[in-house]
Amino acid sequence: MIEDKQPGDQATPVVIVTQFFVPSLGGSESQIVLLASRMVRRGVPVHVIARKLKGRPKDDLIEGVTVSRVFNTAPGTTDFSRSSLASMLLASLTFGLAATWQLVLQRSHWHVVHWNGSSLPTALGAPVVKLLGGKSLAHVSGLAGFELGSLRKRFGPLALLTRPLFAMVDAFRSSGRAISEALASEGVAATRIVEIPNAVDSERFRPATDDERRRLREELGLPLERPLVAFCGRLNAGKNVAALVGAMAKLRSRCGDGPAPMLLVVGDGPERNTLLEQADGAGLGADARHWPGRVEDPAPWLRASDVFAFPSSSEGTPNAVIEAMACGLPVISTPVGTLEDLLTHQENALLVPSADETLLSDSIERLLGTPEEASKLGVAARDTVLHLHAPEPVVDRYLALYEQLHTHSAPGESWRSAEGEPA
Repeated sequence: MIEDKQPGDQATPVVIVTQFFVPSLGGSESQIVLLASRMVRRGVPVHVIARKLKGRPKDDLIEGVTVSRVFNTAPGTTDFSRSSLASMLLASLTFGLAATWQLVLQRSHWHVVHWNGSSLPTALGAPVVKLLGGKSLAHVSGLAGFELGSLRKRFGPLALLTRPLFAMVDAFRSSGRAISEALASEGVAATRIVEIPNAVDSERFRPATDDERRRLREELGLPLERPLVAFCGRLNAGKNVAALVGAMAKLRSRCGDGPAPMLLVVGDGPERNTLLEQADGAGLGADARHWPGRVEDPAPWLRASDVFAFPSSSEGTPNAVIEAMACGLPVISTPVGTLEDLLTHQENALLVPSADETLLSDSIERLLGTPEEASKLGVAARDTVLHLHAPEPVVDRYLALYEQLHTHSAPGESWRSAEGEPA
């Protein structure tokens, strides 16, 4: 067990800039919260700059982390999935400018700025950070939207405009090979890419005993006897939850006299209403009434489930899959993004090549019908997470990277060893 540092220990002062922080959490934001809170526990000087949100104070304190909330044009928005492109860009632009000004005001309190994302605020702020003599780290976890790594194929002209600004970033943190390759395709040198995996709290996300699972289902209002097949994530077209609904309908038609498996969808997004209508039309309307929408803590829902299915067609590093694995759930997934390296078919997961309803229903039926295999996959999945995604080693690597950035201009090739560890 790594001992927490005391406040007197030397550590590189860091400011983390993230559009969203508690209480509005997506995958990358939950990583930032975990990282910042663990750093504070070690006595590391860290401060967070985030968007101002309605109902939250300008100067906030969350899990021991000091948070400065700055102006933006959409303080009431916690999810841009339903926003127009213009409003999203305007909110990002105003936040980026306000966050950069806050960095100027706080210059004496930081050496490294950790940007959550390689998006518009990073492009605006990194040149100013360099002008002030600091260093910038861009935390890249996804391959969607305006992240560097997806600009060329999605927003070609914008990529040409922003690439010189992203050149001011000293290092890019990648969560795996797929993201590193996408960054390289945008012209980022290998010496500026550092692979550090996502972390997961394996105490919070842990397997449930039979008694715990029953208690959780009672508390959450879920059926006690039916097998639960869970999905957790943002409900957009790329997640292919519609295929999962179709797969469950196929499986339901093949059920005998035993309890029919139930689909549990945890999350919200632009496809939610369409999926509810599809579920109702497929005879799953009663199941859909248990779908909770967006939840602050997905752990109880995952721990109450039996199988986790993730048929997405495009991902960076989906936290939902890693969290399900930490809960000891057998996972059915497409090999997308960094999951291609994390998951091995029939060793720690079942992989389906695409979001095909028949393939999904057959895989779900297989796991529900062979509890020994399901248990074996679940145990192997948790072992994988404990080996690769434990929080303290991940925090160690960030702290070492901050120090390396503070004392050098770039991480250098020594940071990309075969094991992914700092050399």
